[in-house]
Amino acid sequence: MLRPRILWKLYASYLILLIMTTVVVGVIVAQRIVQDTRQSTQDTLYAQAIFLQQVAATALTDSVEPALHAHLQQLGSATHTRLTIIRQDGTVVVDSEVPWQQLATKLGNQTEHPEVAAARSGSPGVATRLNPSLGQLTMYLALPVQQDGNLIGYVRTALPLTALTTRVARFQTLLFIAASGAALVGLALSAFFAKRITQPLIIMTEVATSLAGYASSTAASAQAKDELDTFTEAFNRMAQRLRERMETVIKDRNQLLAVLSGMVEGVIAVDQDECVVHMNQAAGTILNTPPDASVGKPLWEVTRVRTVTETMSSTIRDAEEITCDARIVTPPRDRRLKLNAAPLRDGQGLLVGAVMVLHDVTEIWRLENVRRDFVANVSHELKTPITTIKGFVETLRDGAMDEPEQADRFLAIISRNADRLHAIIEDLLSLSRLEQSEEAAELVRSEELLHIVFQNAVQDCTAKAMARQVTISAACDTALRVSINAPLIEQAIVNLLDNAINYSKPGSTVWLDAICQAEEVTIRVRDKGVGIPKEDLPRLFERFYRVDKARSREHGGTGLGLAIVKHIAQVHGGQVSVSSTVGQGSVFSVQLPQPMRGQRPRLGSEDSGVAGEAKGR
Repeated sequence: MLRPRILWKLYASYLILLIMTTVVVGVIVAQRIVQDTRQSTQDTLYAQAIFLQQVAATALTDSVEPALHAHLQQLGSATHTRLTIIRQDGTVVVDSEVPWQQLATKLGNQTEHPEVAAARSGSPGVATRLNPSLGQLTMYLALPVQQDGNLIGYVRTALPLTALTTRVARFQTLLFIAASGAALVGLALSAFFAKRITQPLIIMTEVATSLAGYASSTAASAQAKDELDTFTEAFNRMAQRLRERMETVIKDRNQLLAVLSGMVEGVIAVDQDECVVHMNQAAGTILNTPPDASVGKPLWEVTRVRTVTETMSSTIRDAEEITCDARIVTPPRDRRLKLNAAPLRDGQGLLVGAVMVLHDVTEIWRLENVRRDFVANVSHELKTPITTIKGFVETLRDGAMDEPEQADRFLAIISRNADRLHAIIEDLLSLSRLEQSEEAAELVRSEELLHIVFQNAVQDCTAKAMARQVTISAACDTALRVSINAPLIEQAIVNLLDNAINYSKPGSTVWLDAICQAEEVTIRVRDKGVGIPKEDLPRLFERFYRVDKARSREHGGTGLGLAIVKHIAQVHGGQVSVSSTVGQGSVFSVQLPQPMRGQRPRLGSEDSGVAGEAKGR
């Protein structure tokens, strides 16, 4: 069945190709013959019209003699061309095909013809139309006749396109004969070549079958010494490329495994028996098991996390995707997981196992708890002063306004609580602005002298320090320039100084200094106050977190000052830290990265320049 089908396909293809080629070539040549014949006819008419212009000048200015008419008739008959002389108004003076006495009756006004209208503009006019008297397609060419720069008439030559029609018909006949002969030759050649193609095709089919079984050790060969050799060699190269592709597939598989190993999310794949087929490193870390040693083992043996094993079993049993949450109790803190399990199917759609992706959402869960605590703290912090204000307002309305001393005391309490509300709102707005600047990375910086910032911060805290009988000692190199947002850094320093003053004993000192090293500037605030317990240090910079809640509220604190300091450091690309010992004091540090240029400034110390000092006794 193979050979007859191929033979007939080759017969048909050769025949269609030859016919299409012959027709296309014939049409192109025929169009070229028509164009060349028309151009040749036009050139002949133009040459005759130029000659006729010389005669027309005399005929249009003098009276026309019958001898001139007879002369043009003889000339037109000899050249098979119709010659016509036309006046400017369109009347015909002489025509080689119309008797002289019948010009007025047979030929009307000629200015309406397109070739004459075109000649009126001074250029040759050419038109092709059917001659009504001869019934043939005729080409007309008209030229203007001028005398002393004035148009006095036209000359027109015309020639039937009989020769063009004859040449095209003759070519079509030759084309049909050539196409028929080519078709016959093509059929004979197709039969010859078809027989030579079938045998190599059988050999190449055997090679393809062997290649499909991954055992293409014998190269295809062909006895033909023409293009079939090239095709056979290309087939052999294709076999080699297929082997290379198979190697590429294996390489891609290894790369995929490498990608899975580098994923942050854990990935576990099991077969229908719930034995581990693949486990990446992230999954091993989450489940606290070595991935390589887990392959081939049942999942329930690899991990004791009940939610993971039950979810995988349900996915294989029901052949449906499952999403759920899980909790793993491991020191030092519990892990929160989001599990996404989906069935695995082969190329025919049959279930072969399941795959699970483990997302560690512990940090997201922690942040959600922080958000809930923040909302609760804000509600509590705002509720207390509002309740106080509302209570004293009602007391005043109930009659306390009539007692001046009580009214003044109640109004002072209301004012303090209103100031507290205002301070909380201002601190919350400051935090919001800092977070927006941090997200948008739009902090405006400038080169500032740090000791000037120190002076401004110390001045803001001087009154409170004197009231608390605390001394502020500031030291900073007067030549130290830093790239900062000066108002924000000043606010951070004020918050740290205010915090240190609140928890320092009367008569003690708070030190403010700056250290510049390794392209980093560190601002330190040290005190000898009550200190901070070790267990409170990790949460010290959280919003509304207080070590001593009663004392903090007593001093008017909002619980947001240190959180603002942390965010100011972060928007500068730095960080904040604290070290403290109960009963000995605390040291708060703000590290700010600085791209230094030239010589680095000296370390800040008490003898490197005083930015400001406030004392109170």
